[in-house]
Amino acid sequence: MNILDAFIIVIILIFGFFGYKRGLVLSIISLTSVILSFIAAKLFYVDLAANIAANTEIDTKINLYITGKLNAAYPGGNVNVSVGNSGSPIQWIVTKLFHSDTIINNTVNSIASQITAVILNILAFVILFVAVLILIKLIGLILNKLSKLPVLNFINKLGGSVVGV
Repeated sequence: MNILDAFIIVIILIFGFFGYKRGLVLSIISLTSVILSFIAAKLFYVDLAANIAANTEIDTKINLYITGKLNAAYPGGNVNVSVGNSGSPIQWIVTKLFHSDTIINNTVNSIASQITAVILNILAFVILFVAVLILIKLIGLILNKLSKLPVLNFINKLGGSVVGV
């Protein structure tokens, strides 16, 4: 047996010891809580984002903030355009199109709406992920307390060692 084999055996024993200390219930909860939280958040974040938008004013506030920032970046529709030589018909068309306040406002509103939707989706995903993670951890703590009963305690510790290894 060389040093690498001994190192691997020591690591396996350390993880087995940690699994024994945590127990089967907490080891399984630890392994599955993040995965289950991610799945739940992925399944329901769109519904939560729509619910947040429908029942709160946060989407309007975010949209107004982003619209204000974009309007500040392009005051009065002042967009710099440089296409070819300055006297070409294409330059004239592009200048007329992009200096139109209506087009600038529509573009700014469209971009602000898309960014607002993305922010709400991210917010909903994070809220769901954290809420489900906390809920699963609480359930795990309750089940771990129940597993401290005399017969279940040994099975919990033994199972934790197996999962740890």
